[in-house]
Amino acid sequence: MLSTIFIFGIAIPFFLIDYTSLPLTVGILTGIAWLPASYLMKHWIGYFHSISRTLLIVAAWYLFPEQRFISIPVVIVILYGISILVLERRWRSMQNA
Repeated sequence: MLSTIFIFGIAIPFFLIDYTSLPLTVGILTGIAWLPASYLMKHWIGYFHSISRTLLIVAAWYLFPEQRFISIPVVIVILYGISILVLERRWRSMQNA
């Protein structure tokens, strides 16, 4: 999704004011790309990924202020793991049908 490149127009100025904002802004804004992907796939996983990613990143931001560069990427990796498993199962069921 080319539009995700434009998120740096928001992330970079915020980063220049507060460097710890980088994982928050990039994590949430790039997660928005899952919304149109979910619509195009006609599958719920993109909505789940985008919404849960936003909520969990904000929670990690406030719960672990000293560990923002660790906790937020961990949230993202876990959600990608879940999304990949769901999409793999979907693909396999489509192949077997």
